[in-house]
Amino acid sequence: MPRKGLKETVVFVTNVGVNVDGEHDMNFLENAKIAMERIIEKKIFVRPKDEVGVILMGVEDGNNSLELNLIDNYINVQMPSFDMIEKIREIKPQDIEFKNWISGLQAALKMISDQVEGLNRITIILITDCYPTNPFGNSAKDSLIQDITKKEINFLWLGSKDLKNLEDEKLNVNERMLFDLTQKVEGEYMSLSFVLPKLEFYGAHKTSPTAWKCNLEIGTLKIPVAIYISITEVQPLNKWHDISTSFDPNSAEELHSVSKKRVLADRYREEYKLEDTVQGYMYGRKFIPLTEEDSAVLKLPSEEKSFKLYGFSPEKFVKLDYRHGKKTHVILPLEGAEEEFFCLVKAMADLQRVALVRKIYNRNCSPSMHILYPQIGNGDKPWCFFMYELIYSEERLIITPRSYDNVLKNIRQEQLDCVDKLINLMTLGQSTIPEDENKTYETCSVESPDLQHIWNTLSLRAFDPEAPIPEPKLSVLKPIQPPEWKNPTELANCITDIISAYEIKDEPKKTFEPVDIIDVSQLTQPQTIKKNTEPGDFLPRPMDVDLDALFTD
Repeated sequence: MPRKGLKETVVFVTNVGVNVDGEHDMNFLENAKIAMERIIEKKIFVRPKDEVGVILMGVEDGNNSLELNLIDNYINVQMPSFDMIEKIREIKPQDIEFKNWISGLQAALKMISDQVEGLNRITIILITDCYPTNPFGNSAKDSLIQDITKKEINFLWLGSKDLKNLEDEKLNVNERMLFDLTQKVEGEYMSLSFVLPKLEFYGAHKTSPTAWKCNLEIGTLKIPVAIYISITEVQPLNKWHDISTSFDPNSAEELHSVSKKRVLADRYREEYKLEDTVQGYMYGRKFIPLTEEDSAVLKLPSEEKSFKLYGFSPEKFVKLDYRHGKKTHVILPLEGAEEEFFCLVKAMADLQRVALVRKIYNRNCSPSMHILYPQIGNGDKPWCFFMYELIYSEERLIITPRSYDNVLKNIRQEQLDCVDKLINLMTLGQSTIPEDENKTYETCSVESPDLQHIWNTLSLRAFDPEAPIPEPKLSVLKPIQPPEWKNPTELANCITDIISAYEIKDEPKKTFEPVDIIDVSQLTQPQTIKKNTEPGDFLPRPMDVDLDALFTD
């Protein structure tokens, strides 16, 4: 099967023939449109190079290459766009009760065959309810199963009913047949009520990290290892673009991209060419020239890419504030080097030691010092090293913690008991049900609300550029909002007991003196006039420097 990292093509096959017993099933159709919109929006923001196509079932005078009745190739396979979403919103229900989902899947396979090129990951999403009908021929269903399996197509069926919890005999013939196809192509059925909340967050596409491979050198011993980044920052937005708008009463509004130009100018705004300037630094009231070529030579001498053990140290000597940066690296052995690697991990863990290593990422890169923490996992957690970069003395901010020994001596048992009670009352319960509405925050499983709010706002502005910035949706904020406790009264009483036991006083309210508001429009700036200058006139003025910190008693 094609890797998940490849471009994906999604083809929706949606039933709009939802006239059941003379009434349109508008609830189903609106939910189907929302599901398609959210998936397409996710593609726009997260995977813009993917492709999407839409086939509608139950459309009179539908157009498709197989000339199937009531089937329309509504949107050909193309890259996702907001124009596509606008077209999705224009879909209307048809005065038909359409039941032949086999024709829709046949049209989808034909669209994929004609319009999809390359080794793409292909997914068919069938959105329909199965209305009771006479059974179709098994030959057509078997042919679909064979084609979907042969082409390694992912299959997902969405409907309005919760069919998974129904017994087989309670399903109609049409539903049983589609369930049989779904199982044989290793697909899945989901209800729209389950899927729509899951599509509320688009999330960043998670890919397998690329390893930095090198030998961990311990003298003449070399252990092949792979180093992965376990935490990384997500860049939510594309590069900012400036656009100018021109209004011509005789023509439509036009948008023009605006480019930025870098200009070198002095304090008098006189421009200079790059070749007429000299790069350097100003220190000690003297200009010190240093070009880019000089800066390259100035770097510390470096050898080839390497990862060498510097030595071992007791873990207690390496404090938490010695670590540097946001990234945590995970070190695992390459195939064939597991025995010596895991022996080293276990020995360091047993002796409570950490390792100091010297890393050179690539040739001509400055060497950096790192610390390795042995990790002996339990169950499905791997044995590995966690690696953190160590800081230099200039980068360290020293934090002096307050000693707690004397404070704890004066704590009464009453004070300890009320804090214990608070912890017990606010301990989060673990829910194993994915769709549980009362499910609480789970570490590293909640997607970013601020990122999703940005995407929701951009999507709104794409259709209405003048729309005001909306408030964040409650469904977006819910994962990080405090849970609703079952016993709020008991919790409030516990807080009151803590305030009383520790004699916590209310913070005094801050008073702010009125500030005179200055109208900026009344301020004027004198014109800058370039004077006749003498050598040395551009040197900075002497500065008042406090030298007390340079001397010790």
